Formats: sequence, structure tokens, C-alpha cells
Amino acid sequence: MKFTIEQQTLVDPLRKLASTAPDVASLNASVSGTDAVNAVASILIEPDKSGVRFTATDNTLRLAFHIPVEGEDLKPCTVPASTLLHICSRFPADAQICFELEDDGKAMNLWHGRSRYKLVVVDADEFPSITSQDDEYELSMPEGVLRSLLSNVRYAMAQNDMRYYLLGVLLDVGPEAVTAVATDGHRMAVAEHAMQTGMENPVQLIVPSKGVEELTKILTDQEQDLVLHLAGNHLRLDLSGDRCAFHTMLVDGKYPDYRTVVPEERKLRAKVGRDALIKAAERITPVTDELTQAVMLTFKEGESLEIGAKNNKGDIGEELIEMALSREPEAEEEVKISINIKYLIDALQSLGSSEAVIGVNDGSSSMLINPSEGSSKHIIMPMKA
Repeated sequence: MKFTIEQQTLVDPLRKLASTAPDVASLNASVSGTDAVNAVASILIEPDKSGVRFTATDNTLRLAFHIPVEGEDLKPCTVPASTLLHICSRFPADAQICFELEDDGKAMNLWHGRSRYKLVVVDADEFPSITSQDDEYELSMPEGVLRSLLSNVRYAMAQNDMRYYLLGVLLDVGPEAVTAVATDGHRMAVAEHAMQTGMENPVQLIVPSKGVEELTKILTDQEQDLVLHLAGNHLRLDLSGDRCAFHTMLVDGKYPDYRTVVPEERKLRAKVGRDALIKAAERITPVTDELTQAVMLTFKEGESLEIGAKNNKGDIGEELIEMALSREPEAEEEVKISINIKYLIDALQSLGSSEAVIGVNDGSSSMLINPSEGSSKHIIMPMKA
């Protein structure tokens, strides 16, 4: 097998593939060094239509990129993912990188200019596969819509939680809308896109956190439709032009009923500049308690939202943010609510508008954050003051 690829064409896919493939050191030490372990930490290189397909997997997620190249006697093989990325990323952007599999199939030679490398390969038959199933459902939607839904909520996914069903993003597909939901029990993010899905009955699937992170890297804001293939506990999709294929196992579990948690409109609402509030929150972070990162937000009549913080060293901080306050007749005159400042920053950074609307009822119920333009909802639970 022999082919040539320009460095700038190859490196971005290699970075995404290397983040999918596990590092050998992270795998079971008792079987390290075996062909099976080396294969799963490698990239599969194989001929595909009019070029070469590069594939990586961690046994639950599979990612593949097709790159058009002209080659000779193309045969599949595997090459260590991290090593290949390390070498290729350090060639000049206009470098023509040559690959050639030796006749015995045990090593891959690659070179550019005066640089020469010989990498030991593993038989392609050792590369793990994810068992495919017949499609049960197909959902067509714009690529940019899926990217926006996942990007708006992924910050709220649980991390290292025993409730494994929270370790990802719920996609709730109804007849007239697709809703993405993520929560860690302390905060929740919900984003919805209205569309005719063709689904007669609602379908829910939980995309694992690693799958969500990889999808947000490979998806673009294109309006061209892609097709999601749902089969049992698997999700597959192919991006436009056959440039990339994605396949992941889904989280097998039942997601909590998020609708019972999403609050109705709050009685006290403050419209604030998103960027100004983010900067103020970032400034005050160093004087919050290191453990709780708590700040006190005060909503009352006037033109400023007050943010206050103090830590156990005695440091104190206060920020005043210009706001436009609106209230229901039964709303309290003043509301103080204590929240985690990081949760506030994360929610604000995911908004797609220049202004945020922050709603509260009192100091003991959840805070609701909406973009001034858009339909996403971001909920933060209060802390004990």
C-alpha cells in the first residue's frame, strides 16, 4: 500500500481520531502489549471508494474520516494513533506525507523531505468492530441544528456520577420537536428545536458524554441535512459528502422526567448583558469560597443586579450589573439567592444571544436563565446561604 496526503488535510481528522482512540497506558495493564490492545489504541487505515478511510474506536464509539487520495495496491492496516498524530502534526502544513506499507505487512513507512519513520503495525483483523443492527428509526435534520442542540446543553452533563443515565445528553424526539437535555442534579440545560420529525411516537435516546464531545467537534453549522440511524442501543450518522462517519453505543437507561423540573416563568425577571455579566462573574470568582464557589445575587428595585462574594480568608467582592427588572404583582420586593458562580458562567456562555433573562421567585427555588432570543432554558438550583 502506498499513498500521499497533504499535511493540512490529514492533521485535523487525526486529532479527532486520536481523541477517540484510548491511550495504551490507560488500558488494562495485564494485557498491555497484546495485538488486541495495540489495535484499539491505533487508527485503522483502509481503502474506501476513491481514497483512504481512517478509523478509530474505543469499543463503544467509532469515528471514521474518508480522505480522497490516489494510491497503489491499497491494503488495510493499523498504525498507533498518538504516534501518528505526534509525527504528522509537526510537519509543515504544505508537506506531502508519503505512506507505504511494507510487503510483509508488519510496518508502515512514512516520510517527508529528510524525515523517515518506520512504525510497527497490527493486523487489521485485530481492529475491534461495533456490531451493527438493523435501523429501527431514521431522523433527518440539519447538521447545524444537531450541533446547536448538543452545544447548548453539554456543559450540564454529569461527571463521574453513579447515576450512569446522567452521563450524557438526552435526545427526546417527538413528532414536532427534538429536545436536548443534560443535568447533573444541581443544574439543568434544555434546548428545543421545532421540526416535523416523522415520528408517530416519541423516542428517547441518551448519547454518552464522550459521544457528545466528539460530535460537537466534527459537526458544523451547515444547513444540509444529515440522517441519524437509530437501532436498539446504537446511533449512527454520516456527514455530508461522506467526509465522516460516526457510530456510538447509547447509554442503556431511563432518563428522569425533565419536564417536571423545568420551571414555569419566574415572577421576578432581570434582563442583563450576557458578556458584561460573564466578565463580572469571572472577576469575582477568586474571592468566592474555594469549596462552594458561592455568590449571592440580589434582585431588587433599581437599575443594578448585585453580585456579592466572600471567602474564609476575609476577602470580599461586589459587582453591580446594569439590568432591566420586570415583576409580577405578587413578586417579592427583594430576592436574594445563593448559587455556584461556575454554574452561572457555564450557563451564560452557552447562550446564543447577547442578552440573558434571569428569573427567580425566591431564595429557595430554582433560578431560570433564558436567552433574550431563543428557546433554551438553563436551570440552577440554589445553595444554602
